Amino acid sequence: MVFFSGLENSPVSSPVIINHPVVSQDEYNSENTDHKMTVRLYVPHIDGLSDKAVQSGINDRLLTYANKIKDDFAAWAKSDFENLSQGMEAYTHALTLSFEVKTLTESILSILITEDSYTGGPYPTSYNHGFTFNLNTGEEYLLSDLFKDDFDYVTAINSEIINSGNLFYGKDKAYDIDIPQFDSITENQNFYLNDMQLIIFYNEDEIAPHAVGYLEFYSDITLDISRF
Repeated sequence: MVFFSGLENSPVSSPVIINHPVVSQDEYNSENTDHKMTVRLYVPHIDGLSDKAVQSGINDRLLTYANKIKDDFAAWAKSDFENLSQGMEAYTHALTLSFEVKTLTESILSILITEDSYTGGPYPTSYNHGFTFNLNTGEEYLLSDLFKDDFDYVTAINSEIINSGNLFYGKDKAYDIDIPQFDSITENQNFYLNDMQLIIFYNEDEIAPHAVGYLEFYSDITLDISRF
């Protein structure tokens, strides 16, 4: 089991460290031979917070999200199996849920959860979702929560992207690509924080053909750290 400690790289110095966050993973495996379905869930679990109610709330939120993904996938697999034409062989439905810790400090946890699923066809499907929590209050941040109330962050980020030449990157900057059809981020755009740098991201098919895959934009816009 891998553990991540959050005692380094805190964005705001504090005279007293009240949290000693550590993220581990809980593993849940299941198989339904009737519907030819396998599920592997690797769900983040945080410990070391001074406020145990906050800690429990964050863990409940992450587990609830994972269980909804699992339940939706199981319903899809069951429906596919029941709708098979007579004489057709059922193919295996497989789901894996994993995560990456992107930022972990005494006050902030930001993680990227990835859902990889196979439901037949030539290739699997991948979907990503970002979660960013305040470890003192348990608040789950939307993109709008990272900026001062009077700051037009949508226009600012759009301008930043356009001025870059609409330059996006694949995961871990494995490649770069221009997206000429980019229009605008949404008010509740998917994002995560990587060592407190804002990363805007898009899943497969959102702003580019499926073959392009997952895309990220690295923003240099200053966040309102007073909110952290």
